[in-house]
Amino acid sequence: MALYIYNLAMCQTLEDVIDKLAKKGRPNLREEISISWLRYEKGLEGKPEGASWAANRLFYPSTLVHIFYAAAVEAWLQRQWLEETPELRRAITEMLCNSSHDAESMVIDCLTGTNSGPYIYGNSGRTWRDQRLLVNQWLTGLSWPELLGGNFCQKTCGEGFFGRESQFCGIQKENHNRLSTIGLAHLLHTIMTGSLISPIACQRLQKLISFGLNNRNDQNSLLKRYNNLPIMKFGEGTELWIKTAWIKRTISHSMIFACLRNKPPVMMVVFTEGEARSEDTILLPYLFSQLIDE
Repeated sequence: MALYIYNLAMCQTLEDVIDKLAKKGRPNLREEISISWLRYEKGLEGKPEGASWAANRLFYPSTLVHIFYAAAVEAWLQRQWLEETPELRRAITEMLCNSSHDAESMVIDCLTGTNSGPYIYGNSGRTWRDQRLLVNQWLTGLSWPELLGGNFCQKTCGEGFFGRESQFCGIQKENHNRLSTIGLAHLLHTIMTGSLISPIACQRLQKLISFGLNNRNDQNSLLKRYNNLPIMKFGEGTELWIKTAWIKRTISHSMIFACLRNKPPVMMVVFTEGEARSEDTILLPYLFSQLIDE
């Protein structure tokens, strides 16, 4: 079943927005960007309408994969495959709120029973590899077509992969994490509608990606890099859920779910790649103004 109802007017709007941006000094934008845009005219209980551009194109998601790992933890806890501890909760919080690689490393170790280290061979290597694929297997079991081709089994890092992490990634990066905007949109949709795992689990995940007054590192980074993003102008009654990923000269990704006053909830997931787009501080504010604050 499709995630959303195709809306022709939204599709035309999205194409017009991309065309305008491309004509303003971004000649290769159509090959550098992917967008999934959903609007909940009937509220979160109804099926959203939407439009997309290159929604199935796969990108390296960087730290956006963290939300999948956090969701997997909730699934493991529900099945009693993990023991809930304050340290595990602290790691999830740091992973999602501060994009911490160290916290994510612990989370993946807990989810899969694997850990980083030197090269590993033989039966031990095969067991390690099989266990590292557990999150992939769980996501496959959800039977979401939007996740087709995705990969969710690699730790993120700051300075590159070493030892068995490099060995597992592969010479051709066959185990590099991969994600599409529509895949992330489906996960975010189930979290925001309370339909993933349990309503309580979804509430915990929502809290960790909410744009609150505490403005942790992810949110501070968003405001600093996109100083024209009109987030703070919205007053009482506005709710925003945001997560971003950025690698210098490589990628710039953002997911935003917004409940604005007197408007239906709306979601926008944007992935871009390439040096020019990773340094483009105008693109996201313009998309926000045209697709969310329209």
